[in-house]
Amino acid sequence: MVTRATLRVRRFPEFEAFYGVFFHNWQEGAAAVRQIAQVGVGVSMLRMSNAMETTTTLALSGQDSLVKWAGRGLRAVGFRDERALLVFGVTGTQRQATQGRLEAWKSSGRTAA
Repeated sequence: MVTRATLRVRRFPEFEAFYGVFFHNWQEGAAAVRQIAQVGVGVSMLRMSNAMETTTTLALSGQDSLVKWAGRGLRAVGFRDERALLVFGVTGTQRQATQGRLEAWKSSGRTAA
């Protein structure tokens, strides 16, 4: 039986968005997640998917044509079947979210967002 609880109430965020970053393999993606966490990037969510989960996520998106074209594009730039997907979220004010997105991209080894 719960007799006591503490509740933290926060305002509904002004802005929230989610972004995806592909990596050539799990190890590359895991290193990026580690870097993002160690640097203290202001993200609200990090979700790293291995190759099978990445394939499943794309297949379940319901965007068959888009997934097909994205797969072609990813293969054209060197991403093979062992690719991994990092999905990250940013939440807060527009400014905080933009800063978090840019920091996450930089910390993940990507140069543009």
